[in-house]
Amino acid sequence: MAAHANEPVGYCVEIAIEASSLANMDLFSLSDPFAILSAPGIPASTTDGRRGKSNPTILGRTETQWDVLNPCFVKSFVLQPDTPNGMTLNVSIYDRDSKSSDLDKQDLIGFADCTIQDVIASGTEGVTLQLDPPKGKDKSVGNVTLIADLYDEAAPSHELKFHVERSSFKNMSALGQFLTKPYLVIYRRRSNNKWAPIFRSKATRREEDPAYSHDLVTSATIRTYNGRGRCEETPLRIELRAHKSNTNHRLIGATQLSLASLRRQTAGKRLSLGLGGEAVGEIIFRSVVLDINVSSFEFEINFTA
Repeated sequence: MAAHANEPVGYCVEIAIEASSLANMDLFSLSDPFAILSAPGIPASTTDGRRGKSNPTILGRTETQWDVLNPCFVKSFVLQPDTPNGMTLNVSIYDRDSKSSDLDKQDLIGFADCTIQDVIASGTEGVTLQLDPPKGKDKSVGNVTLIADLYDEAAPSHELKFHVERSSFKNMSALGQFLTKPYLVIYRRRSNNKWAPIFRSKATRREEDPAYSHDLVTSATIRTYNGRGRCEETPLRIELRAHKSNTNHRLIGATQLSLASLRRQTAGKRLSLGLGGEAVGEIIFRSVVLDINVSSFEFEINFTA
């Protein structure tokens, strides 16, 4: 039986956003997309989002992902248990053209609407919507997917903080010129066995500009979702990729471990990164700070010669 539109969802809802087949808005490289999540029906007093011209309440903005047409955004958004099932969500995808936070100075790719109940009912696969193009444009501009993970406020959780600098990538010449812009992505595994990104390190020269620092997501909270499993058993995947401005970002090496295993790492310990059964490098932990609810990790990547 479908929930009534005015009934509260009754639990916390974490919304993740992905997009696919986005229109390329740039001439010499791929688009630099970010997403805005809005909820016109939610009272402004319940959120710290700023007001926009067409959307009364902006719940938040994802990080910008550079030179990509199929982004999986790291930044997610949490809706509280008293949020009504029938509340409309609006998601807009922009191509970043300016350092300014003013959306009028960015290039709108497209937008879509659905209700929170639509997202929840779609399960772990999420609801995929065709993006409507801006007024005056009739071409296909891509799709957006909203995925809901549900959890109880009292469910166990653990916050992870990561720090890795581009200057910490050693011996880059050993792997050739395609590694001039390496970056690291850390994922958690969802209940449908798909990987959700929770951290992405710096990659491009633009991200090294302090004006872009607000785009970086440096911490993540791991929870017990949908009442399944245990927080510390959450599988994690660490990938090293090479950024390219006009094609897919190449996978260089990867490793997998659980949250509990990650928390057992100590300063000076090393984790091997591999690809196709061959070692390509290692993660060297420089600093590990553990607490009951928060863990901080500072590390560098060293390539195998």
